[in-house]
Amino acid sequence: MLRELQIHALELQMQNEALSDMQRELEAAKDRFRDLFEFAPVAYLTVKGDGTIDTANQAAGELFGVPPRELSGQRFSRFVAPEEAEAFERHRREVVDSTGRLRAEITFTAADESPRELRLESTCTNPTTGEWRTALVDLTHAKALARRIEHADRLEAIGIHVSGIAHDFNNLLSSMLGYASLALSALEPRHPAHRQVQKLYSVATRGGNALKQLSEFARAERAEPSLVDLNRYLTDMVPLFTSLVGKGVDVRVRLDAADATVRAHVTEIEQALLNLIVNANHAMPNGGRLTLETALVNVPRGEHTEDGERMYASFVCLTVDDNGTGMDDRTRHHALEPFFTTKPKGAGTGLGLTLAQHVMERAGGWLELESVVGSGTRVKLLFPRAACSERIPTSRPPRLV
Repeated sequence: MLRELQIHALELQMQNEALSDMQRELEAAKDRFRDLFEFAPVAYLTVKGDGTIDTANQAAGELFGVPPRELSGQRFSRFVAPEEAEAFERHRREVVDSTGRLRAEITFTAADESPRELRLESTCTNPTTGEWRTALVDLTHAKALARRIEHADRLEAIGIHVSGIAHDFNNLLSSMLGYASLALSALEPRHPAHRQVQKLYSVATRGGNALKQLSEFARAERAEPSLVDLNRYLTDMVPLFTSLVGKGVDVRVRLDAADATVRAHVTEIEQALLNLIVNANHAMPNGGRLTLETALVNVPRGEHTEDGERMYASFVCLTVDDNGTGMDDRTRHHALEPFFTTKPKGAGTGLGLTLAQHVMERAGGWLELESVVGSGTRVKLLFPRAACSERIPTSRPPRLV
């Protein structure tokens, strides 16, 4: 009897040791799974039946801009872009009703309100409670690159088309200039039509310059820039800008830059401003205020003097500011993409801001876009300020006649 009890006790001890080994292996497996879950490069979420997030890994926190522990307990749908709410709910229902893995591409909004184009790989973990899990692959950069490649192809096609018609269009402008010149010769300076023909001649000349700039853009060629005083330029162009906007739009000019001389292409600056002003005018259908402003700004260069002081570069900031309808965050995010437009079909090409940005890149500067729905839009064009040694008195562009 005693021997049987000893054997039974030995068996229990062996079973306990085996159970302890299994427990340690289970804990080690949990630790390995936790590490894989936490440090996986792909965002991973588990979602409860009521739609709240149960667990989230580090990649998910980085994707949505929220610490993983703060994601837990939040409704997953709060990060879905409003226009994608229906698609997200359809995907959720399909996942809960399915036994396999389902895929969907849905746009989400991170904590900083920037859009994220994500692919969801989802599966149901408990059909009874409606719990499911999903892996999220960020496609934002890949899709943006694909759109840029597509836009580049379209721009190339436009460039070929522009090059093909440039010769004919130049012939038309040459004829207009020729007839305008003959009319000016035949009219006395005091004749009522003389000033109108002068304006026609001036507009045709600017049209030729604009075509030249567009042709250079299409062929990726570059002419030598010249020195331009933006203060004088804006002063001279006010009559043209005023004629472009509606009667209810008040055009104001503020020249706060004491010296606004930059090195750039006059025709390119004109094209950029005309596009920005037309956009601003469309954003103020019931009238408003359009402000053109110059100011000097100092931008850190990332370098320091021998004394350890930060070095700055001087820029001239040309601002086009309107108090129109403004843009929402999604529109602002895509506004600089070629061919993106919110205007009705046939009312815009979506190239205005793209060309303005291209002009700034060629001038060695950049474009900044600020916009608030209901408050208006502000576009800043930052030009490197020309060195004092470059200043010449011939930088002033031709005045309008």
